[in-house]
Amino acid sequence: MEIQRRIDFLRLKNGDSGQLPSKWTSHVIVFLLGLRLVLSQFRDVAFFDIDSYHVSILTFWSALFAFMVIWRLALPPKVNAVLRRTVVLILLFVVIFGITRIFAPTEIITSFLYMVLFFLALLVAGKLFHDLPIEKLIKPILFFGGVLLTMHATAPLWGSLGQVEESLGGYIGAFPSKQMAGATFSALFPFVFFRYAERRNLQSFFFLVAVSVFLFLTFQRTAIVGTGIFLTAFLYYTKRLPYVLPAVVIFVAIICYLPEEELSRFVQTKIVKEVEAAEGGEIGALGAGRVRVAILAVEWLSSQMNLMEILFGLGTAQSNMLHFLAVGHYAYAHVQAVAVLIDYGIIGGSLIIVLLVQLFKIKRRQLREHNRLADVIGMAVLVVLIAQMFYAMPLQDGATGVLLVFWLYACVQTPRLPQNSSSSN
Repeated sequence: MEIQRRIDFLRLKNGDSGQLPSKWTSHVIVFLLGLRLVLSQFRDVAFFDIDSYHVSILTFWSALFAFMVIWRLALPPKVNAVLRRTVVLILLFVVIFGITRIFAPTEIITSFLYMVLFFLALLVAGKLFHDLPIEKLIKPILFFGGVLLTMHATAPLWGSLGQVEESLGGYIGAFPSKQMAGATFSALFPFVFFRYAERRNLQSFFFLVAVSVFLFLTFQRTAIVGTGIFLTAFLYYTKRLPYVLPAVVIFVAIICYLPEEELSRFVQTKIVKEVEAAEGGEIGALGAGRVRVAILAVEWLSSQMNLMEILFGLGTAQSNMLHFLAVGHYAYAHVQAVAVLIDYGIIGGSLIIVLLVQLFKIKRRQLREHNRLADVIGMAVLVVLIAQMFYAMPLQDGATGVLLVFWLYACVQTPRLPQNSSSSN
């Protein structure tokens, strides 16, 4: 008995938490990640309002997820010190120079809380991989992904068909918005693709087909482009076309059989209209106003912001006004790089760049040392994250961003210890 206690002490000292609370907290965190896929459909179901913010089941999910992640972070092993310091600096900077100048209380949740969840997930991801084998990490998320697909496919049967058509524009599904649907299926795609690339059997192939179908049925450019970047990065780092070719064939087949009316509307509004705008010299209209938002941001930096504001930003969510001025209605800036630069200035933006560089170095080292399938998926997801900084809002995308961060797991300082069969006797 004394020998076993000494072994347990040494395992704790070296960062292996054994059967202590870390493992069940990791199970709960992964369960919550999968559950969010389904709960995202109920975003508009509010219990009560705080100011203009609707407190929904997703609010309680975020609070529980943050609590469990902080609990797990307090347990061994330690997170990579350099990465931890960078994340802490970013969060402190946001609190000191962002929240103190916020103009709408609801933005504390929609902007700050989402960003906190993103960085907490980034730190805890490595501990999840330390505690559990990858199969136990992937399985709950795939299970809830299957539930999600079932709910979408059967939505016209159990839901109000008229309401579904009105809210989704004919989209066969159950999400309250196409934007949420696209972001969720895009975040689920790497998990399904990992399962297919790992097993390459008929079941995983059809799962990949189903997720791809609903991803394309959302007609969301950010989601579709992000998935294309993911596959391109995966192919670049593996140099193995057979892994990616089936997904490409699936995408081409889906495009050929998409509803003609919806496809025509998508091409006309999202492609033809922007080509015509570019030919007519209306560069600002490109990207649904994203280019105009960026142009306005440059004008603010050059003529309307003083030196302190350029260095430290205007404050959390101040960049939302750029979208109002550029497009005509109040919303987030739609470009993370612009939002970070306006809200948190050059110093805040530099901290984000430092973090991305650190992650890239970690993932590149992982590829060189191990070159496992999960490592390649992680690098491809990181490439998507970096690309989305210039056309989406990955740091403030709620749980869909958290799901992608799951793959950036190279954060644990201590490696997993080999199993000692004699210690269990």
